[in-house]
Amino acid sequence: MCRGTALPAFELNPKTPLLHTLSKHSKVIDLLILVSIVLLGILLITQVTLYSTNNARDHFVAKATLLAQALNPDDIAKLQGNSVDTSTPEYQRTVQRMRAVAQALPDIRFAYLMRQVNGQIIFISDSEPVDSVHASSYGEVYTESTDDFRQIFVDGEPLFEGPIHDRWGNWVSAHASIRDASGNVVAIVGLDIDASDWLIQMRWYQAIALLLTFLLLALFCLSVVFYLAMRRWREAEAENRYRAIHDSLTGLHNRFFMQEALYQAIRQHQQKQRCFAVLFIDLNGLKRINDHFGHGAGDALIIESANRIHDYLFKIAAVGRLGGDEFLAILHDIDDAAQAHIVATHLKHAVLQPLESELVRGFSISCSVGIAMFPTDGDTADALLSHADADMYQNKRAARYDN
Repeated sequence: MCRGTALPAFELNPKTPLLHTLSKHSKVIDLLILVSIVLLGILLITQVTLYSTNNARDHFVAKATLLAQALNPDDIAKLQGNSVDTSTPEYQRTVQRMRAVAQALPDIRFAYLMRQVNGQIIFISDSEPVDSVHASSYGEVYTESTDDFRQIFVDGEPLFEGPIHDRWGNWVSAHASIRDASGNVVAIVGLDIDASDWLIQMRWYQAIALLLTFLLLALFCLSVVFYLAMRRWREAEAENRYRAIHDSLTGLHNRFFMQEALYQAIRQHQQKQRCFAVLFIDLNGLKRINDHFGHGAGDALIIESANRIHDYLFKIAAVGRLGGDEFLAILHDIDDAAQAHIVATHLKHAVLQPLESELVRGFSISCSVGIAMFPTDGDTADALLSHADADMYQNKRAARYDN
């Protein structure tokens, strides 16, 4: 008699095919990936457009700030919009500086200076020549200001507007405040650029964003194709591996796997000097079922009987179908033949219960079980199988069963 802790069972769960496990949530994953990439593309376009807008804003506000810093707030504070101001040195210095800075900024179409006097916003200076049709008259009231535009005189924060339309055309404008020594806003300067140039720049940025989005979507499509190809390859490999060691009818392990499991059990138990049992199981009366009700009923009987054998033994044994109506189980945690006979008795009772499959509902079928103990009845696979097979046929003849 051999004693010791049983080896772990060789049984893989045949009730959960690997192929089904791999593909269970594939459609949901594909949909989530597609939605994610579309959202990422929208985010990319939005961010690039926002970047281009902010970049233009920073560019023009910086130029407006540069112009504001070049002007003298003390000179500007003395200009009230009266015609007499145009002859003062303060006005002349202001105009000269504005035109000098505007000429140094070639991408600027207009530069102008405004003050708020008696609640009205008036033009103080313009970089345009006096005889230009685009020049603003000194002291001219600007009547097209917005609330954001007026807010500059309150908080002095730079303002970027555009594109806007007024009597001078379509423009993109940047404004910066001029403060006196006390930090009060005494005037603002504005720079205008033709909106068509700004829109062209915006379209370039958007085109780049669309191109990046297209490339991203193309990369996603290629990734999906690669992913699907790899998944199908993995599924095919998993299915091939599954079929290589499983019986196609019952889902139990097949003859090849059971032979390998038996060889492994012999090696391990020889090293550990432990015992195990081999059960050779044969269904009784299958031939009569096939002859009277057809092979469809016979297959249904085999499948349901295989499920019962598996459900009863899978926790303590490796279970497989050798073919036809023959099954094999390698029992673990079995110390002697008496324990094996107890398992065999309960197994026969489980198989004998009335069948529930539609084609064979209400029928009952018995099984004959042959037992071989390692190493008592043999220390090789062939010896154990031969002994278990002979024991099974002896039990079948004793019970007067045939196929």
